[in-house]
Amino acid sequence: MDPLTQEIVDVLAKYAVDRGITLAKEAGQAAKDAAAELFHKVIDRLKQDPAEAKNADRFENNPEGYKAPIADALDEKLRAEADFAAEVQALLSQYQRAIVTAISHSGAGDLFVGDHNVKVGENKGTIIVGGSGHRVSTTRSGGTDIDAESVDISGDVTGRDKTTG
Repeated sequence: MDPLTQEIVDVLAKYAVDRGITLAKEAGQAAKDAAAELFHKVIDRLKQDPAEAKNADRFENNPEGYKAPIADALDEKLRAEADFAAEVQALLSQYQRAIVTAISHSGAGDLFVGDHNVKVGENKGTIIVGGSGHRVSTTRSGGTDIDAESVDISGDVTGRDKTTG
């Protein structure tokens, strides 16, 4: 199965669980709206096919239980219908742009993004939460504390011992 299909079905399932209420709290109203548009485009198209209509109906009430048949049906439709595939891909891109939240924060203290508490400390910078990862950049001199599951650092890094790498 195409990874794009799996990503689309994951978005559909997030929306279907509670019609986007949780999604709106976690990623914002724009993400919920984009997911809703994607959901209706895909589910309505699958319901046009008598062989897929029952699974589409069942997916709406039990997204986790019907992810696999919906993914198989969607994968088939995306491969067979180029126009539909382009529309769905555009809606997925719209959703992906909507879930990226950029926040500018000056000063110190806690910053809450959805259910996440992002510690900012005594610095200022840009924190981007969403999409495929998280990025923190700071203009604070004297170093910064980074507490994350994974951190990518590029460019020269110098410290007390003037180490570069």
